[in-house]
Amino acid sequence: MVHDGDVDAVRQPSQGGPGTARGRPRSPEADRAIAEATLGLLLEEGYEALTMAGVAQRAGVSTATLYRRYPGKVALVLGSIKSDDDDERLDTGDLARDLRALVGHIGEALRGAGGQLLAAMIGALQHNPDLARAMREQVIGPRMARLAERLGREADAGHIDPVPHPELLVEAIVGPLYFRALVTGRPIDDEAETELTRLVLRALGHRAAKTPVRPAHR
Repeated sequence: MVHDGDVDAVRQPSQGGPGTARGRPRSPEADRAIAEATLGLLLEEGYEALTMAGVAQRAGVSTATLYRRYPGKVALVLGSIKSDDDDERLDTGDLARDLRALVGHIGEALRGAGGQLLAAMIGALQHNPDLARAMREQVIGPRMARLAERLGREADAGHIDPVPHPELLVEAIVGPLYFRALVTGRPIDDEAETELTRLVLRALGHRAAKTPVRPAHR
């Protein structure tokens, strides 16, 4: 069993200030085990069959430990998805390079467990309004906002055409990748990622003459 440092900690006001908690810190090992157990069960059984008790059992932690971190299943699932996200927030100053890296990062995730997880979550998002709202607010929204902000800065600098509807543009960037992953099953490979990047840059009226390059890790 994973031993969590805060399982038996007594919460008392600390000398650092009123209302602060004193005790052993949370165990990163337990955090990882919980996230891995949650994502594994999501892939195997789906969202509806997922239970807090089942996650605790697979992770090797007590249900009390689990509920200290997450008040319920929606928070547990979103926390696990966010902990599994190694979102590359690239901003090297070269939009073509950064956009190609982002497309490659998403493509790589969708080719692996990320694509399977997306397929497993689609039905749940359609039938669970609380989950769908939380997913939009905590996961999808922040990611889209970061890219929209970047595109806005590029437009202000005159590197691309003005972007009156950045959220629509972001959807146009990631949409084809998700469509391939969920609908057509066509490959999400280097060629597709590079061509998508070129199409987006062309639509943006990208001023730089640089050609999109493959991410260094590919």
